[in-house]
Amino acid sequence: MTIFNKSLQQRLSTAEPFMLNIFIVAAVFSTYFCAYGFRKPFTAGSFDLNFTLPLIKVTLSYKILLVVVQTLGYATAKFAGIKLIAEAKKNNLSLVRSIVALLTIAGLSWVLWAITPPPYNLVFIFINGFPLGLIWGLVLSFIEGRKYTELFGTGLSASFIFAAAFSQQLGQAVLNQGVSEYWMPLYVSGIYFVPMLIVAWLLGHTPPPNAEDVRLRKERQPMDSTQRKSFMRV
Repeated sequence: MTIFNKSLQQRLSTAEPFMLNIFIVAAVFSTYFCAYGFRKPFTAGSFDLNFTLPLIKVTLSYKILLVVVQTLGYATAKFAGIKLIAEAKKNNLSLVRSIVALLTIAGLSWVLWAITPPPYNLVFIFINGFPLGLIWGLVLSFIEGRKYTELFGTGLSASFIFAAAFSQQLGQAVLNQGVSEYWMPLYVSGIYFVPMLIVAWLLGHTPPPNAEDVRLRKERQPMDSTQRKSFMRV
């Protein structure tokens, strides 16, 4: 059973290289663009609170703490991704399901963040950052090992240049409608959810690397811990 359109898969598999490259760039750009809708909208809030950190007795604004703790969750995921992404199955259905599941977790974390009083809700923005930190590696799995991987990577990287500002502006628009700054990130995540499903579904139609890609870049396979250690010794 597959959620993908066989006709679209076939057309992409036989498409002219230029058109296929356009599709892949658009798909990875759009998917990561949507991911930012689950991460950055809170930056539109003011959060006029300050907290003194225990032990070191340093007072920081709550908004700075939000940025720092979310970044810690995001960074922690990067280290976890060394194992999780490397060992992930490299078939499109598994990758798309993982992307959707992780972004759903990130979106739902805003519910717990909104109903928990600060600063105790910082734990939930850490939880928000962790799944988002894995998205990059999953999207990258669709484009690695190809002749034009660098081109596709440029499209992927360019997405967050526009996505961060757009999600913040959308967050401000939601605030202007009278929504609380604590519930605003959930509203914005909800706005992004359906577009995210659509672009992730389209991304899942990306054909595997062809013979020329494999010849030039080598086929990518999942790597267990032993294989990773062997690779690092080379």
